[in-house]
Amino acid sequence: RQHHSLYVQYSPLTPCYYQNLKQMVDQRHYLGCSTKSEEKTSTIVDSICLGSGRFLRSVLIPSLNAGNLHPVVFQTRGRTFLDYCHNSNTNDEITYEVDTVNYDGSAETKSIPIYGAGTLGTALGKEAAIDLLQHQMTNIRVIGVGVTEAGLSSCDSKAMIDLTDILRTCYEGIIIRKTLKCDNPNGRICVINTDNVSLNGDVIRGHVLEIAKMVQQLQQDEQHMQGEEGTISFIEFLEKGGGVAFHNTMVDRITAQREGSNGMVPRCEPVPSKALVIEDLDSDLPPLMSTDEMREKFGVVVRSQKNQLDADIALKLRVANGTHTAAAHTMALSSLPLTDCLSSSSSPGGSLIMQYLDALFSSQILAGAAEEYGSEETQAVYDDWRRRLCHPHFGLSSFFITQNGAAKGGIRLAPTLRSLAMQNKVGAADAGVHFVIGTVLRIHFCLPYSLFLESLSMIYRSLLMLQWHLQWRRFFAF
Repeated sequence: RQHHSLYVQYSPLTPCYYQNLKQMVDQRHYLGCSTKSEEKTSTIVDSICLGSGRFLRSVLIPSLNAGNLHPVVFQTRGRTFLDYCHNSNTNDEITYEVDTVNYDGSAETKSIPIYGAGTLGTALGKEAAIDLLQHQMTNIRVIGVGVTEAGLSSCDSKAMIDLTDILRTCYEGIIIRKTLKCDNPNGRICVINTDNVSLNGDVIRGHVLEIAKMVQQLQQDEQHMQGEEGTISFIEFLEKGGGVAFHNTMVDRITAQREGSNGMVPRCEPVPSKALVIEDLDSDLPPLMSTDEMREKFGVVVRSQKNQLDADIALKLRVANGTHTAAAHTMALSSLPLTDCLSSSSSPGGSLIMQYLDALFSSQILAGAAEEYGSEETQAVYDDWRRRLCHPHFGLSSFFITQNGAAKGGIRLAPTLRSLAMQNKVGAADAGVHFVIGTVLRIHFCLPYSLFLESLSMIYRSLLMLQWHLQWRRFFAF
């Protein structure tokens, strides 16, 4: 009940005690683009981003700007981003910086405009977000969500409760008070997530619906949930085909931080070909998000057919993430701290590891994925990833990449092993994947070197037994 008490308080049928948005600005819980022209600025805002993570700031918000959208950013906890905006901007304009390190070593800094910044970490900050929707904005088109995997882990997370409150306010404005509209092609608010969680749009919809149903049971007042007679309920508004489109997405841009910026300035590789892939089966997105220019300049790829996004995610896990795991664990055991050595021909260790990755891909990853995803597409993904991995001026810590490697290794390597076993290719393949698994065991389970070598043999024998088991299962099924 405590988790959802704020949700009840925001109802138009209960007393409202919001302070004036100007007071929120004065108390530094919200920063508008200009206090002198606050009304004009607020009415052009048509997108709200929950979270201020580096993925969201370096990938989603630049694409929203390019799509002629006008986002505001609310940090989910704390106020570091809000204070950064207060301290580094004037009242006339709010921007934040993003560094891009090019392949020739030059660094390019862009100032990304936003139209407001706030925090959901304080009661007044959250009231400012609700007030913005209730009394300032006239159009809501996109809600960006970048709250880390922990924020999507449960309907009890603060991020999901805040999102439900904001969607509830959108519902009241569009359906009940009719002070808001959504100018998207099908009139649906597009929720776009930048956390690499499988089926993240479906996960968010499930959490929000669960919260809404819990609140409905606590209130035991169907009329309060439904509004005027003949209108849809909030739960119907959230369900598939209602007033909100929860898009499944994939994000892929290597992003660190500028040294000394305390995480406020993302430091990124050049925009890859698939920086943000959005599944849009019903054409709900704003039209400018699907243009060729958006794809070429910002790496935004819109998938309009079922299973296309699944293939993108599968190839990212198998090819990019799988070889990244292989490289990082081998480098960590070889005392190679940064991945930029992979681009140097003068580094014997880096050159040897790249030969190892090329052989791992061609003999095992490609062999396992080609039948399901096609040789050309799989090869294209590896070629693009290899170029990014060999960036000579953008090295990442191999020890950082190996964090949680035991869990990640299973997700990234198991699909390849299963495909090889199903296709009877385990015996024909070399020991590449077996070596990767051995390095994961060596680092995360502290295997002595003698047991590390023995584990390679055990892994290989286990895979042969798995292949034999799958063959007999198919035989008996036939």
